[in-house]
Amino acid sequence: MIQLKNAVKIYGQGTAQTRALNGVNFQVARGEFVAVMGPSGSGKSTLLHIIGCLDGLTEGSFLLDGQELYGKKERELHKYRKKYISYVFQDFALMEDYTIQENIEFPLEIQNVPRRERHKRAEAILKKLKIEEIASKYPSQCSGGQKQRAAIARAFTADTPIFLADEPTGALDSENSHALMAMIQELHREGKTIVLITHEREIAEYADRIVLIRDGILYEEGENADDTDDTNHKRNSQAMQEA
Repeated sequence: MIQLKNAVKIYGQGTAQTRALNGVNFQVARGEFVAVMGPSGSGKSTLLHIIGCLDGLTEGSFLLDGQELYGKKERELHKYRKKYISYVFQDFALMEDYTIQENIEFPLEIQNVPRRERHKRAEAILKKLKIEEIASKYPSQCSGGQKQRAAIARAFTADTPIFLADEPTGALDSENSHALMAMIQELHREGKTIVLITHEREIAEYADRIVLIRDGILYEEGENADDTDDTNHKRNSQAMQEA
């Protein structure tokens, strides 16, 4: 479903260059749930932006459902986002001029879902996430935790095969975090492909597989544990400790 080969992403120019991804090879099968862990600045969010068609690679290959997206223009990437991706952003990315319910309905609106069906689906997810009381409020009137759940609700309503989440439990307490992860597991059981970024080991363990990233380099968890390359083993261990 998702395949990156020798993926490189460079920001800036000259001496100000930052290599956010450094030859990443990463594959996620259809219906798989993968968690990505790593320290701040390791390339986690850049990886998710590439997979989510929000940014393009500098070098390498990115296959989404068998289609090569390297070198595609923004207009083409937008088509793939609309068809394949629902996304929970770390900063929520709610539209300030829309009510919470309007934000939640927005993915359905751009998919041309009829108004009545949009309302029905939005109301169901509002109830499921226990945020019915903020449906008519604007994001500026909501707490961080409420905005986080609204952003999650918006992603849940989108009928797309891939669900991406950047620190989805970051603004939630322990009880609500585990309730949310139970819902994400439900999406997984329904067949969605999920890639989730987290710094919390307990949250990562909900996934089928955990990968680690450090300095733009991706490691399968434990892939170097029995390797004779001691340097790689130390990097893998350090990425786990700093995540």
